Amino acid sequence: MFSDKWINILNEVESFHGGNNAVWFRGQNNEKYTLNSGLYRLNLNDPDDYLEKERGIYKSFMRRAYTLTKARSWELLFIMQHHGVRTRLLDWTESFAVALFFAALNWEKDSNCAVWLLNPIGLNYRVLGREGYFTPNGEYLTYINPKNVKLRDKSLALYPFKNSPRIIAQQGMFTIQGVGNRPLEDEYGGELLDTGILKKIVITNELRNDVFRYLKLNGISNFSMFPDLDGLALDINRSLENRIDKQLIQNESLSQNIGIAGSNT
Repeated sequence: MFSDKWINILNEVESFHGGNNAVWFRGQNNEKYTLNSGLYRLNLNDPDDYLEKERGIYKSFMRRAYTLTKARSWELLFIMQHHGVRTRLLDWTESFAVALFFAALNWEKDSNCAVWLLNPIGLNYRVLGREGYFTPNGEYLTYINPKNVKLRDKSLALYPFKNSPRIIAQQGMFTIQGVGNRPLEDEYGGELLDTGILKKIVITNELRNDVFRYLKLNGISNFSMFPDLDGLALDINRSLENRIDKQLIQNESLSQNIGIAGSNT
């Protein structure tokens, strides 16, 4: 049976959802982490330096990966993010279970993790004045041109090209961070939290067993999230480690029982 605290969290997620299909989730393995993209974790002094670095990173990747991929513009940006290049993209998912997997991934002992909930339509309405996703068109280099400031000040919910098995398996979506160098939760002076467009659910360490049982119940594993040889290898290693841990526990229990029995003879 799941604990009452875990059931309360599931109810909290359902309450935020409220029948609205447009809800995105993001899992973080430490509750203290902010909603900052990889690029903005560089902590540069001048905001303009971020755009300069962004253009340089994009052009360098495009030139050096030419024989590896013919993707260009936004599609190339998604590939960059997929392979860990620092961009202004922030990963989200349409699945709570997927977000929970990433929150629990490398979850530090005795710490709390967190799952963020976002209403992407509500976010874009604040920026665009209309409901809907930001669908990329035109060249990405044009978008990050310093003269094109209309859509760069605040974060936007972006509907990506589903151009890899991983993004499909993870039901991946993105926000693209604005150039103001502020985490999403701090944009609009924190009003996104106050108005219910954004919500943070802290998952305390005592719920660790509930989390892993919930993930197993939903068929979430390394291989389901990373449907490639790397993901399969991670799953096999995890299975092996679990079997060894169980055997050690059984051996320890057997040793204790033998010791108790021996002391009674």
